Amino acid sequence: MFFSIIVPCFNSENFINKTTSMLTQQSFNDFEVIFIDDGSSDYTFDILASISKSVPYKTTILQNTKNSGPGITKGVGVDKSKGDYLLFMDSDDWFEPEALQLLYTHLSQHHSDIVFFDAYRAYDTGKKILISNSEAFNHCQTNSDYIALAKGCLPYMCFKSELWSGVTFPALYNAEDIAVIPILISKAKNISVLASPLYNYYYRVESLSNTPSADIYKSFLRSYKYTCEKMIVGKFDEALEFHGIKNVLYGAILNALRAGVGKNIFIDIIDDFEQKHPFWISNKYISYLPLVKRIFLTQVLKKRFHLLMMYVKLHRFALEHLKI
Repeated sequence: MFFSIIVPCFNSENFINKTTSMLTQQSFNDFEVIFIDDGSSDYTFDILASISKSVPYKTTILQNTKNSGPGITKGVGVDKSKGDYLLFMDSDDWFEPEALQLLYTHLSQHHSDIVFFDAYRAYDTGKKILISNSEAFNHCQTNSDYIALAKGCLPYMCFKSELWSGVTFPALYNAEDIAVIPILISKAKNISVLASPLYNYYYRVESLSNTPSADIYKSFLRSYKYTCEKMIVGKFDEALEFHGIKNVLYGAILNALRAGVGKNIFIDIIDDFEQKHPFWISNKYISYLPLVKRIFLTQVLKKRFHLLMMYVKLHRFALEHLKI
């Protein structure tokens, strides 16, 4: 088996049919799909069990006894996988029809431990926006560069299965991908980039990751702590600092403000990070961030709570109405 595609599912009855149907369009057929139902309260598991009897690709249908979160659920899929390479897919997303064939051809030439590729953000209207990995990775020469500049989303990359030996997910409902990606990159000997959009990320405003909640910002904080605990001290320090800049000073603070936390919590997040990284604003990778994120971080440095609250409102409006 060349590819194993791991698909965690939770209350996915409204869109799992499309996801499974799109997989039948793959032009490459040496793959298996592992669906793991994470204790859904709807008919997700029953639909999967029915679909598995009619699709042309090999399927494994698993079910958690209780809702355990995407981190634990993806780990179950990794443990059951038999493919030489692992891919991850959310239960409302899909791969482009030529995705697996393009990856197979690329891997046959490069024999990579990790392949990064581009994706689309897809909307109900049919509009698609390119999510580019390849553009940032034009600047990558070392594993540290990849750790710093990688997006925190497993479905945008393909992994040699051997890399997962000894790697486990934290028990989180958000930011679980962010936690393990630097660990996997640190183990890779050969990393390559396929500059082609292979994956479609279906953007739903009402999805879990887009619903304001204090649990989300806390997950970002725990995720970064988990990564730092698992990495070799001193080997990737500047890359890990930047990983924290993106996911604590931007990701955690953005989601904390969206959830309506008070100024004291906002200050505490910054102070805790600056105790370990007092000169974070001088990190060389900050220059690779989009201008709007650099402006955000400038206000974080100056602890301008009210200006950042305005940013959060504009950010939400842009996501919901401007489709950016």
